[in-house]
Amino acid sequence: MSTSDLTPVSKAEFSEILNIWVKQYNINPSDQPDITPIIDSITADCIAQLGPEVGPKYAVNGAMLAVTFYSTHPTSLQRILGLYTAGFLSLDDLAPDLHSDIELFGKRIQTGQPQPRGPLEILRKSLAEMEPHYSDFTMGMIYATTFEAMLSMVMESSGRAFSADQVSANFTQFFRWLLGFGKPYGYFLLAPVLYDAPIRDVEVVLFGLMPDLSEMGVVLNDDLSFYKESVVGDERSNYIYKEARSRGISLYRELVETTQRMIATYDDMRRKVGEIPQLQVVTDAWMKGMVQFHFAASRYRLHEVEIS
Repeated sequence: MSTSDLTPVSKAEFSEILNIWVKQYNINPSDQPDITPIIDSITADCIAQLGPEVGPKYAVNGAMLAVTFYSTHPTSLQRILGLYTAGFLSLDDLAPDLHSDIELFGKRIQTGQPQPRGPLEILRKSLAEMEPHYSDFTMGMIYATTFEAMLSMVMESSGRAFSADQVSANFTQFFRWLLGFGKPYGYFLLAPVLYDAPIRDVEVVLFGLMPDLSEMGVVLNDDLSFYKESVVGDERSNYIYKEARSRGISLYRELVETTQRMIATYDDMRRKVGEIPQLQVVTDAWMKGMVQFHFAASRYRLHEVEIS
């Protein structure tokens, strides 16, 4: 099935998809998170590194993500995670011009060399400020998965198509887990201050679920980004299009089944983290927060869709 054979999804049909999320997680689509306690600090850092024209935009998106994804976290940590996200999002946009510096990022951290002004310095600063908030194990994984995500941006903007006949059968899933709201954003849930249980016990449980965490973070974003990308936009090579083509089903059916699959995946994960009740509370807030963020952030344009 080619792209031209697929019937576009209407705004009314996408409204039905949003209604599934709204009812499942009791979302108020008009709610706006309170970013007041952290926005000024993040904005100052973003303006210093990215300039006054684009810095505030990345600061707002970073702050909104931090307070929605991580509503259970202390404000001091939300500020750091918001700054990290501002750096991550700005790097994603600027990566094609920063290949050499991205490749040197890890080496410069290891040797104490300065990072160039811009997204890389934002990421360096936020990672350094995270260290008191996480165990050595978790912090090591945050660094490792951050390096993976950054270096994957280099490959993503390399110009190579990575067509199906040139890559491994599991390449698409492998590559997607390295990019977007994937692995680092799962490890951010492991702040010891959130738990009475020994943090190693919490780490062991969540480590066993990282494939699901990564998949939900990435695919949920694909699902809720589809409106701006493909209902009102002209993107025809995203995850939903590729899956619908490969499976020979309609775009609308693919959206419905993707949504249902992510909800079922989280329900299963929720059961598995139940041995540590506080982890269940934290992951519940994270899942709801991911959905709420996409409604709250204007970049996704979901305010244009009427929710019944």
